[in-house]
Amino acid sequence: MNSTEHLDHVALTNNGLLFPTLFKQAWGIFKKKWCALFTLALMPVIFLVSSYVILISAVYIVMKLSGVDDVLYTVFNVFHFAPQYVSAVVSISGVIIVLGTIYFALRATVASVKILSSEEKVSLRHAWHGISYKTIGSLFAVAVLLGIILAGGYVLLFVPVLFLVTFYSNAIFTNIVEGKKGIDAVVLSRQYVKGYGAIVFVNLLVVFGVGILFGLLFKLALGLGGLMIISVYFGKISLISAVLIALVVIVIGVLLLVLWKSFAFIVTYLMFKKLQALKAHHSANLAEGRKTVRVWLLLAIIVLAIYVGVMAALKNSKVFTSEQSQQLESF
Repeated sequence: MNSTEHLDHVALTNNGLLFPTLFKQAWGIFKKKWCALFTLALMPVIFLVSSYVILISAVYIVMKLSGVDDVLYTVFNVFHFAPQYVSAVVSISGVIIVLGTIYFALRATVASVKILSSEEKVSLRHAWHGISYKTIGSLFAVAVLLGIILAGGYVLLFVPVLFLVTFYSNAIFTNIVEGKKGIDAVVLSRQYVKGYGAIVFVNLLVVFGVGILFGLLFKLALGLGGLMIISVYFGKISLISAVLIALVVIVIGVLLLVLWKSFAFIVTYLMFKKLQALKAHHSANLAEGRKTVRVWLLLAIIVLAIYVGVMAALKNSKVFTSEQSQQLESF
């Protein structure tokens, strides 16, 4: 291959990786598989909403059994006379909801990859079943590892987190598709991106940018919902109408956000598959990259520990200052 052919090959490769081509290909896949991917992306949201509905229903049933109709009066009495009981219930419920949401999110991610990786049509039921707890646990370990590294980079400075996201964002795919675990999944992600970092960065920047716009639309929907509730206070609209309008607006906002999440997942998956194909003939020496990942992990843990310590010290200092002020006022 001469220099001209090499430049043409590089240009073709770069154009195939850039977001206009990726978005076009992702849209083609999205039109065929959007229903299953959209449903899977909704799973954690459905679980979260269902958990709160069950919790609120349980409170309502207890109130009815006790013969009390005043919600505020009941809540005040429970908090006043049994604060430890309320704290225990809230803590246990919170842990269950968080763990359940994480479980559904991880399982939905694996199922989404199963649908995208299959050339044949895969039913939602088939994609959801057949996923072992071992697979979910392995993905969870990679997600925690990645989360610590990215959180440390974010606290350290904004620029490092951009670098880390660019090189390590494919770790979930190297885990699910290639079965790499822990640090090896993160290392392989870096090796795939190496040499194409600028293109991957631009793609992720576009994905995050559009995601921010959808996030703003969701916040606008929440604001409109809150405005409806405020309108009830001023007598501009009935309570039932305000609640219905608020729910409709918020639900539409959530659905749009989840739709974009489904499409963005296809884009990132396609980018991973292209990088995987480009590096198919390269031998992956994971031992070389493990040291780098361990350094970033150790640095992230140190930075997060310092950050938490400083925040705790500042909080204690404010509490101590407040107590001193109250003592001085009492004199």
